[in-house]
Amino acid sequence: MGNITERRKHPRFKVKGGLTATLEPGRGRSGEIKDVSRTGIAFRYITSGNWTVETCAIDILSQDGGCQLEKIPCKSVHESSDHNKDSSSLMEWRTHGLKFGEMNLEQKAMLNNLIRDYATS
Repeated sequence: MGNITERRKHPRFKVKGGLTATLEPGRGRSGEIKDVSRTGIAFRYITSGNWTVETCAIDILSQDGGCQLEKIPCKSVHESSDHNKDSSSLMEWRTHGLKFGEMNLEQKAMLNNLIRDYATS
């Protein structure tokens, strides 16, 4: 096997528990954030059927109330199964990767604060 070349321009940071991503408006997808960078995010969610989206907005919230980013424009870059489907139901865990769109200065500052306050080393 050959080496896989890393194409990301910005490092991804694992995050502490308690950060939730919600696609909006009314997309019905909400889940736990796995990692974040200055240009994108990956989160896990449970699904019970097929679902696709190309562009959307995302809200990022923390359980402790210390983080609340709203309506961050995004574009879907990947979605994959986590291969641990519950055999007793039709639900499965999936990971969705999103690339951030154009953010205003306040959103960029809040994203930097999120990385500073919630990223693990």
